[in-house]
Amino acid sequence: PRQNPGQPVVLPNAKINVRVSFGKSSTVFYSLLAWTCHFRYLQNACGWCGQDDIVGMVLAAPGIHVNDLFFNKTHAAFFAVLYGTPTTLELLSQSGIHLQQLDAQGRSL
Repeated sequence: PRQNPGQPVVLPNAKINVRVSFGKSSTVFYSLLAWTCHFRYLQNACGWCGQDDIVGMVLAAPGIHVNDLFFNKTHAAFFAVLYGTPTTLELLSQSGIHLQQLDAQGRSL
């Protein structure tokens, strides 16, 4: 089922929506979904082996918030465009991500 961007599905204790940082000194926290959409960056930075298969697993988790916005009004699709593949973006689209989202500078995907 498609998720309504205005009304995220919230399940009690949905740990899949936790935010994590990259590195001990980082002050920027993103969702697990956003990090998995960074897979080309993570492959170079730390030898990450996952690709769209991991993105698909995260999207299949109950209670996932596909339209979770970050401090700069971006979401996982912005990272998929930069560091993923067309398949990554298609998986997000099929999960109901809002592709018309504008970032803090008014830019779209």
